[in-house]
Amino acid sequence: MLELKNVYSGYGKEDVLKGICARFEKGKLTTVIGRNGCGKSTLLKTITGILSYRGEICADGKELSLIKRSDTAKKISYLSQGRNVPDITVGHMVLHGRFPYLKYPGRYSRSDYEIARKAMRRMDIEELEHTP
Repeated sequence: MLELKNVYSGYGKEDVLKGICARFEKGKLTTVIGRNGCGKSTLLKTITGILSYRGEICADGKELSLIKRSDTAKKISYLSQGRNVPDITVGHMVLHGRFPYLKYPGRYSRSDYEIARKAMRRMDIEELEHTP
C-alpha cells in the first residue's frame, strides 16, 4: 500500500501539490486524471522521489525518505511519457524493471528474463515482446 499524508511538492519555491492525502491499495488499479498542468506528473514524480516533498509518503507503512533508493526502486518506478523512448523492444523495456535487483557486474540473469516474461504474460502483452 502507498499512502500520502499532507504532501506538498512542486518546482522551486512554488508548490503544485498542496496538502495531498491519498491511499493506493496494493493490487488495485488507480487512475489519476485531470487537465494539463493540474499536477498529475508532479504527483508521480513526487511519489517516486524525483521531486522533494514535505509531508509523509509511506510504502507498506514505511516512510519513503527512510528507505534506501535501491529498495524504493524495487517497489516504485516512473516512465515519463514526455521523453523520446529509445529504440528498444517492449521485452527489454519490461526487463529494465529488474535493474534494481542486479548485482555486480550488472548483467541480467536467466531468472531476470523469466520474471520479465512472466510479467508480460500477466499483463497479456507477450505478443509485444519483440515490438519496438
